[in-house]
Amino acid sequence: MASIFRFDLPGDELHLKLGGGIPKKSFVLIEAGNGIGKSILAQRFSYGCIKNEHSVTYISSELSVTEFIGQMMSLNYDIRKDMLHKKFKYVTLFSSFNKLDIKDNLMNIILGSKELLESNIIVFDTLSEFLIREDMTLAESFELVSTLKAIAQENKSMVFCVDPDNINPKFLSVLRSVSDVYLRLFEKELYGNKIRMMKVERFNGAAGDVDIEIAFKVKSGVGILPELTS
Repeated sequence: MASIFRFDLPGDELHLKLGGGIPKKSFVLIEAGNGIGKSILAQRFSYGCIKNEHSVTYISSELSVTEFIGQMMSLNYDIRKDMLHKKFKYVTLFSSFNKLDIKDNLMNIILGSKELLESNIIVFDTLSEFLIREDMTLAESFELVSTLKAIAQENKSMVFCVDPDNINPKFLSVLRSVSDVYLRLFEKELYGNKIRMMKVERFNGAAGDVDIEIAFKVKSGVGILPELTS
C-alpha cells in the first residue's frame, strides 16, 4: 500500500471500487459537466486522504471559505480542525478581501508558492479561465503540464476537476493524454430514473482491483455512496 495515498473511510466502500487509493506521483483527472459531482468527488478524496494522515492543498475557483466549509459539513466531512492545523490548506480564488484580475497569471502564483505545493495531494477545483488561459497554445499547454508533472513526481499527486465545455480544449487534450487516472462522470437513465455514473477511462498504478463503471449517489450527512445497478 506504500505506492498509494489511501482515502478509505468507515462505512464507505469507494476505495474498494478504485484500487484502494490514489497512486502516488499521479495525475487524476475528474471530468464532468456542471452539477454531475466532480467537486463532491474531489472533496471526498480530500477528506479521505486527510483522515488517512495525508496532507491536502485544495484550490477552488468556485467557493469561498465559508461556502466550502458549509458544503463539507453537509456531507459530514468536518475539516475545520485540519484547516486550523494546516493539514488541509484551502485556497479560494474569490475573496471579499482580495479582488482578482483575470489577467493575472494565477497559476504561476500558485506554482511559486512552496507552502501550497508541500502537501501530499494538490486539488484544482475547477480548472477555469482564471487558471488556464483561453488562448493558451498547444506548446504552452505542454509546458505547463510538464511543470505540473515535475511537481507530482516529488512523491505527490494532483487532482484536476474539469468541465469539458468550459476549458481550453488544447490544454484539456494534453491533460487527458498524460493523466494516470481519468474518471469521467455523467448521468444516464436506468429503469426510468436518472443515476450518476463514474466511468474509469484509465487507472494506472492501482494497488487493487478497479471497477470500470461505478454508479453513485450523494447523500446529505453521509457523502458519496456507490450504488448497485443490477
